[in-house]
Amino acid sequence: MCTILIAEDNKTIRNNITLFLTAEGFDILPAQNGLEAYKLALANKPDIILSDIHMPVMDGLELSRRLQDNQDTKMIPLILLTADSELMNNNRGNSCANEWISKPFYLNELLTSINKVRGIS
Repeated sequence: MCTILIAEDNKTIRNNITLFLTAEGFDILPAQNGLEAYKLALANKPDIILSDIHMPVMDGLELSRRLQDNQDTKMIPLILLTADSELMNNNRGNSCANEWISKPFYLNELLTSINKVRGIS
């Protein structure tokens, strides 16, 4: 079973992703901001982390930095979601995420990215 941590401050988006991925057979750990996601990642070591960029308390880029700086979490694949195409284009080349998804997105795009980081084509 694959566990995915979802960090998304928008409750509707978080719930929709959770419902979809649960139906696809994934276990989900929901978080409403980056700090909550970081704590969940340390405690649960999910297989994949899916995070929005713009969130209160701690944004997705800071979450990425903290995950990379921690020996226990630095190897967890990270997929970042953003509606900010300029931010995505400026950061896509660095190593802060394994995948980037532009909002809005189709759920099948999300599943494709998840399977890609899992090594499933």
